[in-house]
Amino acid sequence: MTKTVLLRFVRGFLAGGLANLAAILAASKFSVSSLTDLQTLAYAVGIAFVTGGLLALDKMLRYEVPSTEESVTESNS
Repeated sequence: MTKTVLLRFVRGFLAGGLANLAAILAASKFSVSSLTDLQTLAYAVGIAFVTGGLLALDKMLRYEVPSTEESVTESNS
């Protein structure tokens, strides 16, 4: 379960970060010329972190251990 939840967190972190960066770049031409620009980038990364955490929490709460019968059926297919 730990590996599954960790992978969900990483995927959520990357998806959230890329979506936020794409939105920032689409809204304005982003260039780091001041601390305000770095603050905007930090907000995007922070939101990505929260997104990944929420997705990992969701996965952890809904996680069901696969039964051995299902895994045997899947391996025979």
